[in-house]
Amino acid sequence: MTQITGRMPSEDREKFGDYSAKVGLDGSSVATLLVLRELQLRRLHDLRARLGIPNNFTEKKITSHRVTEEQKTTFTKHAKDIGLSNSKALGLLCRAELIEQWVFGRLWSDSD
Repeated sequence: MTQITGRMPSEDREKFGDYSAKVGLDGSSVATLLVLRELQLRRLHDLRARLGIPNNFTEKKITSHRVTEEQKTTFTKHAKDIGLSNSKALGLLCRAELIEQWVFGRLWSDSD
C-alpha cells in the first residue's frame, strides 16, 4: 500500500481532526475514504469551482494511507487533468467533507 499526502489550512486541519474523531476514525482513514469516493464520483472539478483553493493551503498536512499504487496513479492523473496536485486535491476533498459530512452521514445514519 502507498499513500497520498494533502495540504490544508491550519484551521481546516484542526477541524478535520475534530470531525474525524467525531465519526470514530483517524484523519488518515477519513482521507482514504474521501480519495476512494472521489475515484468513483469524480467531483474535484465541481468542488474546485465551488470552494476554491485557499492561499494558505500548504500550512498543515493530511495523509491518506492504505491506497493501492493503482489508486494513487488514477487519483494523480485525475487531479492533474483539472490542474491540481495531489496535495491540493486531497486538501480540497477534506475541506468539502467538513461542509458535507458525508462520512458521518454514512456511518451514523438512522436508516441502518
